[in-house]
Amino acid sequence: MAKQYSFDSFAFPEIYLADGRWQNIENNLEETVRYAIRGKHIAKWQHEMKSNYFYHTERYALDKWERWKDNRIYDNGFYFFAESTKEALKGTAMQYADLEGYIADTCIGKNSIYFLEFHARFPVVEFLWKRGYKTIVHEKISGDGLAKGNKGNAIRWQRTDLKECFKFPLRFLKVLPPEQWTLEKVAKMNVLYEKRGEKLKEAEFLEVLTMKPELDDIKEALAYASVEKVLKYIEKQTKIRVEVDGITIPQSEGTVAHTFRDYLDECMKLQLNLRDKGVLFPKNLKTAHDRTMAQVRFLENKESKKDFEKVAGRLKKYTWQTDTLFIRAAESPKELSWEGQELHHCVGGYADRMAKGETAIFFIRRMDKPDKPFYTLELKDKKVIQCRTTHNKSYELEP
Repeated sequence: MAKQYSFDSFAFPEIYLADGRWQNIENNLEETVRYAIRGKHIAKWQHEMKSNYFYHTERYALDKWERWKDNRIYDNGFYFFAESTKEALKGTAMQYADLEGYIADTCIGKNSIYFLEFHARFPVVEFLWKRGYKTIVHEKISGDGLAKGNKGNAIRWQRTDLKECFKFPLRFLKVLPPEQWTLEKVAKMNVLYEKRGEKLKEAEFLEVLTMKPELDDIKEALAYASVEKVLKYIEKQTKIRVEVDGITIPQSEGTVAHTFRDYLDECMKLQLNLRDKGVLFPKNLKTAHDRTMAQVRFLENKESKKDFEKVAGRLKKYTWQTDTLFIRAAESPKELSWEGQELHHCVGGYADRMAKGETAIFFIRRMDKPDKPFYTLELKDKKVIQCRTTHNKSYELEP
């Protein structure tokens, strides 16, 4: 193995302090780690160990140098460079890395070796650093919170320029100064742009940064409405009091947002049309959520589905038609759900009751438009309980 790696003033300028203890530093250092970097690969040898990495333990020296077993590649072709760091990096992917600036930065927990290594592995790190997105680089190097949510994949690290690195147009970066961008904020912008596309306004991102609801609770709605409209809807719903254990209480924004998230998830399972504002923003979210939750549970219950189909089979004999109209029983819970969606009423929540034989739901159609919902009729004990059209209007009110 070649000469011992030297610690020079370029790589570690902070060791040359005015304090006399830092004079003749080369005579006071004990070499414990050796690194070799070539291209995108790095190798590390160490001459000391500690018992484990989880608790504070005493370090102890090894009898010989040992290669650190990690995911980095080593092919026995590395050698140690005895000159300055600048010379060692010359001609490599790290030669333009701002090592001096990184060392001088006030960030806590710096690691100069990783800074160089990430320059070699991810060329876009150089562009991010030199354009002022230093917090993002620090987070990547330190691994701070990268395992949480989508932060680790917020940026395409393998790309070679900023346009390909970010998942949204670069114009949105102007919303904040470069130093204020974090991986968490980039991840939020990714979600916004994925859902809103070119309809996204810069102001919506600022709203997301300051809003009380979590982005995950409202993100599905953003494919159909702006952040402002969604937040106004949630605020409006907080004014509707709900009954819990016989007590009427107000709802917080967080509670409403969670309910909204669950409601949207149920709507998607039921394949409801969220482009319909009446579906996306029901007048009473709690009531709508209770209804869709019941529908989902029913659809997931195979026995109830079988019972529904048996009842529907018995009701087929009541199919009836004239020259202009015909009437037939609902044939499946899914069909019942679609009927309620199209006419904006709550018949979708009647599936369980029909399966139990407590009521019977029939569809009234025009002969010239057999696939378009017209009226929904509920029959119980051979009596018409209700007959409703769009937005729950009764046939009695129709001209």
